[in-house]
Amino acid sequence: MKVLESTPTRLTLTMGWRWFNWSRCDFDRGTGKARIERVILFWPCKPIEVPLAEIQNVRAVSTTVGTEQGQTSEYPEVTFTSGRVVNLPCASLTGKAAKAAVEKMRVFLGFESPAKA
Repeated sequence: MKVLESTPTRLTLTMGWRWFNWSRCDFDRGTGKARIERVILFWPCKPIEVPLAEIQNVRAVSTTVGTEQGQTSEYPEVTFTSGRVVNLPCASLTGKAAKAAVEKMRVFLGFESPAKA
């Protein structure tokens, strides 16, 4: 995960490898909107623009990658009030990095308070 901008009114971060599995999330309190761009296995998806108020939840989801080795991979998932669920591709994220990205988004969106250092 790479944080491009983190201010009280704006959060922009990217995850993954740019042309393989990649996500960019822009949350802007000034406009009241979120923009999510994704590339899944080299295929660019249509950008998603929604009001911030329509984001119901952000969480880290684990999935099994290799059935023989039992390896798991974690990625962020965004749920909207409409019930739509959007997975954020992030090929290079470890479980710890995925959780850090989710925590950053949840704090910005007001779902939880910042962790005390």
